[in-house]
Amino acid sequence: MAPSPDTEPDRPTSAIYERAPLATAYDKLVWGFSFKPWAWGPTLERILGFYGRHLSADHLEVGVGTGLLLQRANRPHFDRLHLLDANPGPLQETAERMARHRPLTTRADALADWGDMGAPFASIGCMNVIHCLPDPHRRGIAAKTALLDSAAAVLAPGGTFYGCTLMPGQPGLLRRPFAAPMMALYNRLKWFSNRADTPADLEAELNKRFTGVRVWVEGSLVLWQAAKSV
Repeated sequence: MAPSPDTEPDRPTSAIYERAPLATAYDKLVWGFSFKPWAWGPTLERILGFYGRHLSADHLEVGVGTGLLLQRANRPHFDRLHLLDANPGPLQETAERMARHRPLTTRADALADWGDMGAPFASIGCMNVIHCLPDPHRRGIAAKTALLDSAAAVLAPGGTFYGCTLMPGQPGLLRRPFAAPMMALYNRLKWFSNRADTPADLEAELNKRFTGVRVWVEGSLVLWQAAKSV
């Protein structure tokens, strides 16, 4: 699957998703350190509660990380579990963690054509993805709506699209001493590209494509859930 022109070939983000860094550092840095009151705000336990409430037996995960959330959600059975990511490292790591569920995998850029995904999904998760998507011209969420279009196209009627993304400048920043410097550093390293993202813009774009949209802020994290009309 061809990547979107903004993401390849010179996107430094890809290097941190090689298999070795994932296995040794990703979960410790992201879930063990960053999701704490002194950094992004919400804890892993809080995120797992949100994630597990919306995870169905017929699920597509967009941007899979290491599969920690899927694994820790402890769902006993999936009728269908499909993993989509632009990088082979996360797909391999997550597919191994979830091997007993025999997941399908698709390597595709979140902003490009996802190809034939089969029947629509009852749930689609998109955790910590949008803040990583490229926005070279500082257009904010408007630069990232192709992901929302693709999710809307493969979500079943009555299904749920849910996720979270980090955004700068959210309330209570001074109470989280690591949040502002980490956000600035990650943008300089091009791990993040979220300087122009806002909760209001995300909510507006979700409302164009889904129903029952809810967007809220916890620390530096913006969470959402949205549905597709029956």
